[in-house]
Amino acid sequence: MKPSLYILHDKADEKYEKQLSKHLFIYEQIKEVITVGRERDIDAGGDVVAQRQAAIDGADILVLLVSPDYNSVYKLARSAMANKKRLVPVMVRPTEWKDGDFGGLRPLPTNEKSVEQWKDADSAWVDVVGGLRGVWERVIKQAEETRQAAGAAIPYQSPAVLPPPPAALLPGTKIKVLFLSANPDDTGKLAITEEFRQVKDRIYGSRYRDAFEFIFEPEVRVNQLSSALLRHEPHILHFSGHGTAHGAILLTDPNSPGHSRPLDASTLRELISVLGNGLRCVVLNACWSAANDGQARALADVAGCVIGMSDQVRDRSAIEFAASFYETLAYGKPIDAAYRVARANIGAIGQSDAAVIRLYHRQNVDVTTLTLIAP
Repeated sequence: MKPSLYILHDKADEKYEKQLSKHLFIYEQIKEVITVGRERDIDAGGDVVAQRQAAIDGADILVLLVSPDYNSVYKLARSAMANKKRLVPVMVRPTEWKDGDFGGLRPLPTNEKSVEQWKDADSAWVDVVGGLRGVWERVIKQAEETRQAAGAAIPYQSPAVLPPPPAALLPGTKIKVLFLSANPDDTGKLAITEEFRQVKDRIYGSRYRDAFEFIFEPEVRVNQLSSALLRHEPHILHFSGHGTAHGAILLTDPNSPGHSRPLDASTLRELISVLGNGLRCVVLNACWSAANDGQARALADVAGCVIGMSDQVRDRSAIEFAASFYETLAYGKPIDAAYRVARANIGAIGQSDAAVIRLYHRQNVDVTTLTLIAP
């Protein structure tokens, strides 16, 4: 795979784009490991807006040159981020970038000084290109992992001997929901705190609000999931964050704070098979968390039932799904009813993501009757 970059900037910063292009030349023209699109490639005699949007949509990585003049392209960059585009801000001239809301992303150069503030501009651009290279190498790696997973995939078949259906909870049992999240600096900003707040608010007004206990653990490291399962023994495991195109979820890298590290579906399945005996349901509120149908079914065979996303999902849809799902459970309805009500409410608020949200369950688990509220 040859990742494509698009350099987005105001016309006032065209000279900085040309400087960056010179430093990308060896990778674009000599090694030929990337392609680069530029604002100056747009045909001024055509539909400039449409051409620019098509270039952004087609790029794997959007490089935004940040300066006092970047307001002219800021909305385009924010829209691209909302659509899960990889964005890399690059400071070319001094400006107050922190109010720009880049989803927690830190700009290049790595010292967060603009290119113009460096004594040697070439050294600044070498630093920027090094950061960009790390991003495009991750794009290549993810594409290769996805290709290998697709090539090795075979239809999943449930084992002949299944775990028994979950036992009914005893009256008075608190339903533990372990709400895990991760939103490292190198991923787009998600409204995770808002999701958790809306879930709590909707449950607060429900019939059985006192039956639920929510445990919120943000920024979970990839090696901390087992500790959380051991410590809390939840009935529902909920993850809110990002996923990868081959079905992994992104947690925080313990070796590099602020950076993400994937937890693949097979590892998650193994952890749950050993430590998730009390689980009734796993909710993976993350893009592509059910991108691999076989992996999702395999996870459901150890967890009982799993809810995940087969594709990208908007933040607003993910929040509405979670809030509606738990509210319906807190009225004593079964999991299947809560799932269907939550999908319907996504459409009710004008979003179109409901179709990508999938429910999987083990053959001997009847989600149409599986309720968590003890009679």
